[in-house]
Amino acid sequence: MAPPALRARTSEVTRDTHDTLEAALEVFNGPDSTTAPAGGRQQLRDLAEKHKQAVAKAVLLVSGSGGGRASGASPASPASPAVTSEELRGVLASVQQSAIALCGCCHGFTAGSGPSLKQSLKQLCGAVMAPTRELVDKLESADAEGLRRAFGLVWGACDELTRGPLDNKASLFRQLADVMQGIKGAAKELDELCDVSRQELGLAPAAEAAAVPGSGSCNGGGGGAAAAQGPGGGGAEEAAEGRGAAAAGRLGERAGEEAEASKDEDGEEEEEKEEEEEEDDSDDFRDMGSLSATELATAEAAAALLAAAQSALRLISRPLLEGPALSAGPALEQWESLIWHSARLRSSCEALVACLYPPHDELDELAGESEAVATSLELMLGELPESHFGVIGGEEEEEEEEGGAGGGAPPPAPSPQVQQLQQQVAAVQREVEAAAGRMAEELLRRGRPAGGA
Repeated sequence: MAPPALRARTSEVTRDTHDTLEAALEVFNGPDSTTAPAGGRQQLRDLAEKHKQAVAKAVLLVSGSGGGRASGASPASPASPAVTSEELRGVLASVQQSAIALCGCCHGFTAGSGPSLKQSLKQLCGAVMAPTRELVDKLESADAEGLRRAFGLVWGACDELTRGPLDNKASLFRQLADVMQGIKGAAKELDELCDVSRQELGLAPAAEAAAVPGSGSCNGGGGGAAAAQGPGGGGAEEAAEGRGAAAAGRLGERAGEEAEASKDEDGEEEEEKEEEEEEDDSDDFRDMGSLSATELATAEAAAALLAAAQSALRLISRPLLEGPALSAGPALEQWESLIWHSARLRSSCEALVACLYPPHDELDELAGESEAVATSLELMLGELPESHFGVIGGEEEEEEEEGGAGGGAPPPAPSPQVQQLQQQVAAVQREVEAAAGRMAEELLRRGRPAGGA
């Protein structure tokens, strides 16, 4: 606990700094920038490094390590009573300036940005400002553990910021990758449920069932349960200049070593935990009950729908990743809409899997979620950005008819790459239609009229 005199000196200064840090993020609530930072990502890295060093100096000053303390001393030892209000005001002014500069640089990347990139930049900056405010609050009480924790969070958030997406394409692809990972996890969960249920029913495992002609698995081939029922089924870091630079560097190294050690320990614990969870997975599914043969057939049909969703996302992601940069305009708006639909798709897929746990008492809810998945896929495949996929399906035929009726020249033929993409789109559309139809048939067979997709 800091002496009363120090608390009195720091209270007003820390309060002002806290308010300034809160206000720094307001720049993202205003208009977008007109020009991007000239230094690009390297400029952002340099400013993030300056902020880390400014925060380190503040910690060192209050902890007593900033003036003549031995290099082996703890960076979060009790506060030194020799700290003056002028010294504290000076280091906190540096924290304010570095934070404002960092937010201003990030806001510069909103030039020509879409909603996704702007929101991402604001969140990444907010992740830096939040622990910085926490650290400033801890300076008043000289909370040793609190200062150490807050400094580590600032350090990590700055590193995360410098690795974050700085353009529309990278931001959209990151969101799409998150969606793909989420649906992959939902499909894996459903496969595990199906595997346990097959064991309980005495059916062949998924791999063996898939190898038998006419049979299938929860991975989309489908048919194992139906057969049982019969027909019908960064950058280098620079040392801070001025007083306390060497100590700040030592603090950063120490924080990095501690963070790495903690990460290793956490990683080992996480691996052990995952192994234990994998061993207990079968027991967990059995505790929740296994699927009946009828329910398993429905789960297999749903798995085919999730497989079609993954095919659609793989189809969409590659042109985005390999295509040109995206700036403000119709193409960016189309991609933003597509990513929005993909987030809805993920929610529907996860909800569908949740509905498939036994018993299947709510067939209306199950049908609703499966229809939501099919509808999202239909919308996504029908709204693919023309800048990357060309004109799909009936729209192209309409344009050719209009060109012929008007006597004008027919539209130019798409490039071989676009033609190949359009063929892949048609194949995925057929896969989606087949999976949606199969799911509708399963629900209809179980006595619930289902609207096809």
